Amino acid sequence: MFAAVLKGYLQQLLPSQAEQFEQRYRVLQQSVQTWQQQQLKLLQASKPVFAVYHPGYGHWSQAFGIEPLAVVQPHEGHKPSARQLHHLSQTLEPGTGLWVEQNYRQAGQAVAER
Repeated sequence: MFAAVLKGYLQQLLPSQAEQFEQRYRVLQQSVQTWQQQQLKLLQASKPVFAVYHPGYGHWSQAFGIEPLAVVQPHEGHKPSARQLHHLSQTLEPGTGLWVEQNYRQAGQAVAER
């Protein structure tokens, strides 16, 4: 977690406030864990169907025990062809979530509109 790195840096920079940084970090860590547990319960109950633009979301889906229905970007750094986008749009059911990074919003919009 980035917060752990930041906490360590701040503790070195301001040793007189090290305990305060530690306490705030613990509160943040507990909040994140609580949120993750809540999300996990929701996801396991609903088994959401979603597609991702590229496989970089795999770490997230694995953490929550769900698998994407489809990956839009077939190879990292390569845009999917019009044929691949069409096939994907025909495969996905209405209401399927599609997670797209901001850089690829236009391609994601094309899939969502079909």
